[in-house]
Amino acid sequence: MRAIVLCLILMLPVLSIAEEHSKGNEEKKQQRFQKVKEKALAHMDKRIAKLQEAKSCMQAATNKKEMKACKKSLKEARQAWKKKRQDMKAKHKGKKKDKKAKSSPKQASEMEE
Repeated sequence: MRAIVLCLILMLPVLSIAEEHSKGNEEKKQQRFQKVKEKALAHMDKRIAKLQEAKSCMQAATNKKEMKACKKSLKEARQAWKKKRQDMKAKHKGKKKDKKAKSSPKQASEMEE
């Protein structure tokens, strides 16, 4: 019985440290979430502004040629967004590969020991 009580008393500092570490991680996760959310909303605002600009352009168009120019402008914006997204994905994918390549030799050397 004494041994159990002694073990519990000795584990209390470890548990409190783990709890503090957990709270720190939650705060970091929340901050990261807020950053991502702000970026997403800013991007959405840019897209909405471009769509509103295209809508105004089309409403002001008096002939087919002007309307085509409005559509072309919107299409170019969409293509730019798509290209930017593809570039970001490629960059992210490259980082993942680099991390795997760096961790693979390390894991192999750890297994040998």
